[in-house]
Amino acid sequence: MKQFDMYNHLTDEQQNVVNKILNGHNVLLSALPGSGKSKVAYDIIQNCDDSNILILAYNRALNDKTNKFINMLNLPNTKHARSYTFHGLISVLTGTLCSNDEHFLNGLEYINKHGTTWKKSDFTLLILDETQDVRPSYFSMVQTLILNVCKEPHKLRILLLGDKNQLLYNFYHYDRADSRFLTLGCKLLSSINDRKWTELHLTRSFRSTLAVSVFLNALLPNHKMVPRNTDTCAPVELYICNTYRDPVTYIRSLITSSIFTSSEVLILCPSLNERSPAKPIVRDLIRAGIKVKVSRSGRLSDTSSSENITYDNDTVQVKTFCGSKGLESPFVIVLNSRRSLFESIENSTYVALSRSVKKLIIFHDMSLTSQNHIYNLYKNINSLYNDDVSHILRTFVVFPDQSQQELHSYDDIRKCIPAQIIPSVKRTTEYKTVQQLFNYVHTSIIQNIREYYHYERVVDTINDVVYEEDSKCETNMIHVTPETDTLLIPHVVNVDGIFARSFEIGMHNMMSIVGDVSKLLIEYHLSRRIRQSIRKLGRIYNESTDTHIQTIYDLGRTHLQTYPMYKGNMYTLARYIPAFTLFSLSSDAWYGFEDRIHSVDDFSFVQRPSVMLRILRILQHINEFFKYPLPPGAMKTTKRTHIKYTMYDTETCVHKERELCLDDCGDNMVCQVDQKGLMIVHTQNTDDTTHIVACCRLYIYDLSVMYVCNTYSGSIDCISRTQKTDNVLSSIVSMVMKRDKELDDDEFVRTYKI
Repeated sequence: MKQFDMYNHLTDEQQNVVNKILNGHNVLLSALPGSGKSKVAYDIIQNCDDSNILILAYNRALNDKTNKFINMLNLPNTKHARSYTFHGLISVLTGTLCSNDEHFLNGLEYINKHGTTWKKSDFTLLILDETQDVRPSYFSMVQTLILNVCKEPHKLRILLLGDKNQLLYNFYHYDRADSRFLTLGCKLLSSINDRKWTELHLTRSFRSTLAVSVFLNALLPNHKMVPRNTDTCAPVELYICNTYRDPVTYIRSLITSSIFTSSEVLILCPSLNERSPAKPIVRDLIRAGIKVKVSRSGRLSDTSSSENITYDNDTVQVKTFCGSKGLESPFVIVLNSRRSLFESIENSTYVALSRSVKKLIIFHDMSLTSQNHIYNLYKNINSLYNDDVSHILRTFVVFPDQSQQELHSYDDIRKCIPAQIIPSVKRTTEYKTVQQLFNYVHTSIIQNIREYYHYERVVDTINDVVYEEDSKCETNMIHVTPETDTLLIPHVVNVDGIFARSFEIGMHNMMSIVGDVSKLLIEYHLSRRIRQSIRKLGRIYNESTDTHIQTIYDLGRTHLQTYPMYKGNMYTLARYIPAFTLFSLSSDAWYGFEDRIHSVDDFSFVQRPSVMLRILRILQHINEFFKYPLPPGAMKTTKRTHIKYTMYDTETCVHKERELCLDDCGDNMVCQVDQKGLMIVHTQNTDDTTHIVACCRLYIYDLSVMYVCNTYSGSIDCISRTQKTDNVLSSIVSMVMKRDKELDDDEFVRTYKI
């Protein structure tokens, strides 16, 4: 059988892991970034005698990558190896779709009661990847697999893979990931059979240079990364500065003068929201004519199944720390503005620092830096590296006038770095929007909140079929091209003779634009007013130095003024689509990163008839509940509600009273004087979380019913309140913000041991 070339040569550490598994051991493998744990797993799959191998991957990207490489191994017909996500395997075992946590728990309960007829339940090797991110509910599935699915658990061997420093999914308040499912895995699984457990480590990184390895070893106690080689390499560059101001022009000059191409540059920051330090950098790069790709999907991991970045050539990639997991790039720039590297490095920051292959530059905020931090860092590097420290790290201080000074001595440190960090004032009140409150809520909590509202679907999903009589919709057709996953618009509306070329725009961007335009159309029909954010943009867009924003907004305003005052005829709404689309694009660019605008060649947008038809049908149904135009003041913009709740404090182990300011951003909210509310969403499914958000808004605005209108599916749901008490919001917040009780290691093993 032909071997897969990538996995022919193993280090002694890697070969030891393979030998232990082949000799019948269970193995717990802790692997540092870039150390080749996947390489070990594939070698085991290829060389073991097992006829059926089961791999569990944490997310779809990792799962797809694993199955891709398994196919490249060219395994014989007598050997079967397959990777599944946790939800995907539940679907296979139960024969039903498992798309969320509620389906997952129901499927798990069904398997424990009724078993499964899965033909591949004779697996004798179980590989669990990224074990540090396993949640208690996922570990329950591992228990079910071993006790209720595996035909011969006494023959089973288990390989646990992971790195406790790369734990990312512990932000849930309930059922959150715990790295001890990896580090204590030997104890948790010791009783499943008589096979011996062996704990091993992979410390040699095939990615990190000598400079990066020593730098990480100096930052983290007991971190012992071995570099791929000891060859001369570029030192890590650390810039102490104002991360929101100073890196802008410097990063542009770095990219334009660097030996690396734009496609080899990866910029990482803690977040990609409106307050992100990456925002001015992205704008500056775009205005300099440099292509930029900002990954703003909100997902924690990249959707690509490749370990390397493979986007368009000459495009700089911008991602969050968490979004860089599993990726690597020759030139990595890290913007650290959230927490000091020198006190308690976050796991996500560690992931970001370990992505570079050739060069790493760090911009660290001055407000997070003290003299002792720099002293101790160099002291640790000196203890690890006997040669000139400047081969490992060069530190610069950037002053407000953009001048720089490299730190060569302790005197330089005393002159340029503050003696101590000025402690920030901790806010006693937290601030969240209603939507943010339910971003990561466990399904069991959602079930408890359902008692506060009643749900009824009043309008079903609308069929997408377009009929001949729909020609009254004054739009051109947009053709979907699945092969390129883009929307190609062959016909454009020529506004005042400006822009007359067709263009392509990514599917994700177009869906976002369609949703925003749909909301604008419905709100405009009901109130005959433009959304406040669009009006605000009209007052401030002159401040923008980007001519694209100015041109786009002017085109939208000109197009809107071309037609007479809207009289409420639904079938004339189509003529406003180009204007509203232009407004949506310019607003996105002004408040965001401006990258979306520069990804297109033409800004005269149109919609396909099926979309407009759906909006018209939705408006027909909405008119049964709301009369238009709405009276003055019916369109709500924002409302803040202060809520007191109790939360378990994991440090003191007592319940404390906290305060939350619940800020309702009224973009999707229309309130009627007769206690009816309308919430407009644009998503594939109107799920329980959407209903709960509507429920909270019922109590915030003191409404009787809320209609949730989905402009993607065309459905309308009616949410009505079941409680009349004043403490409903407080009860909901207390449930959502509740955290699991912290368990010490002994309690943890007693609780989860199989």
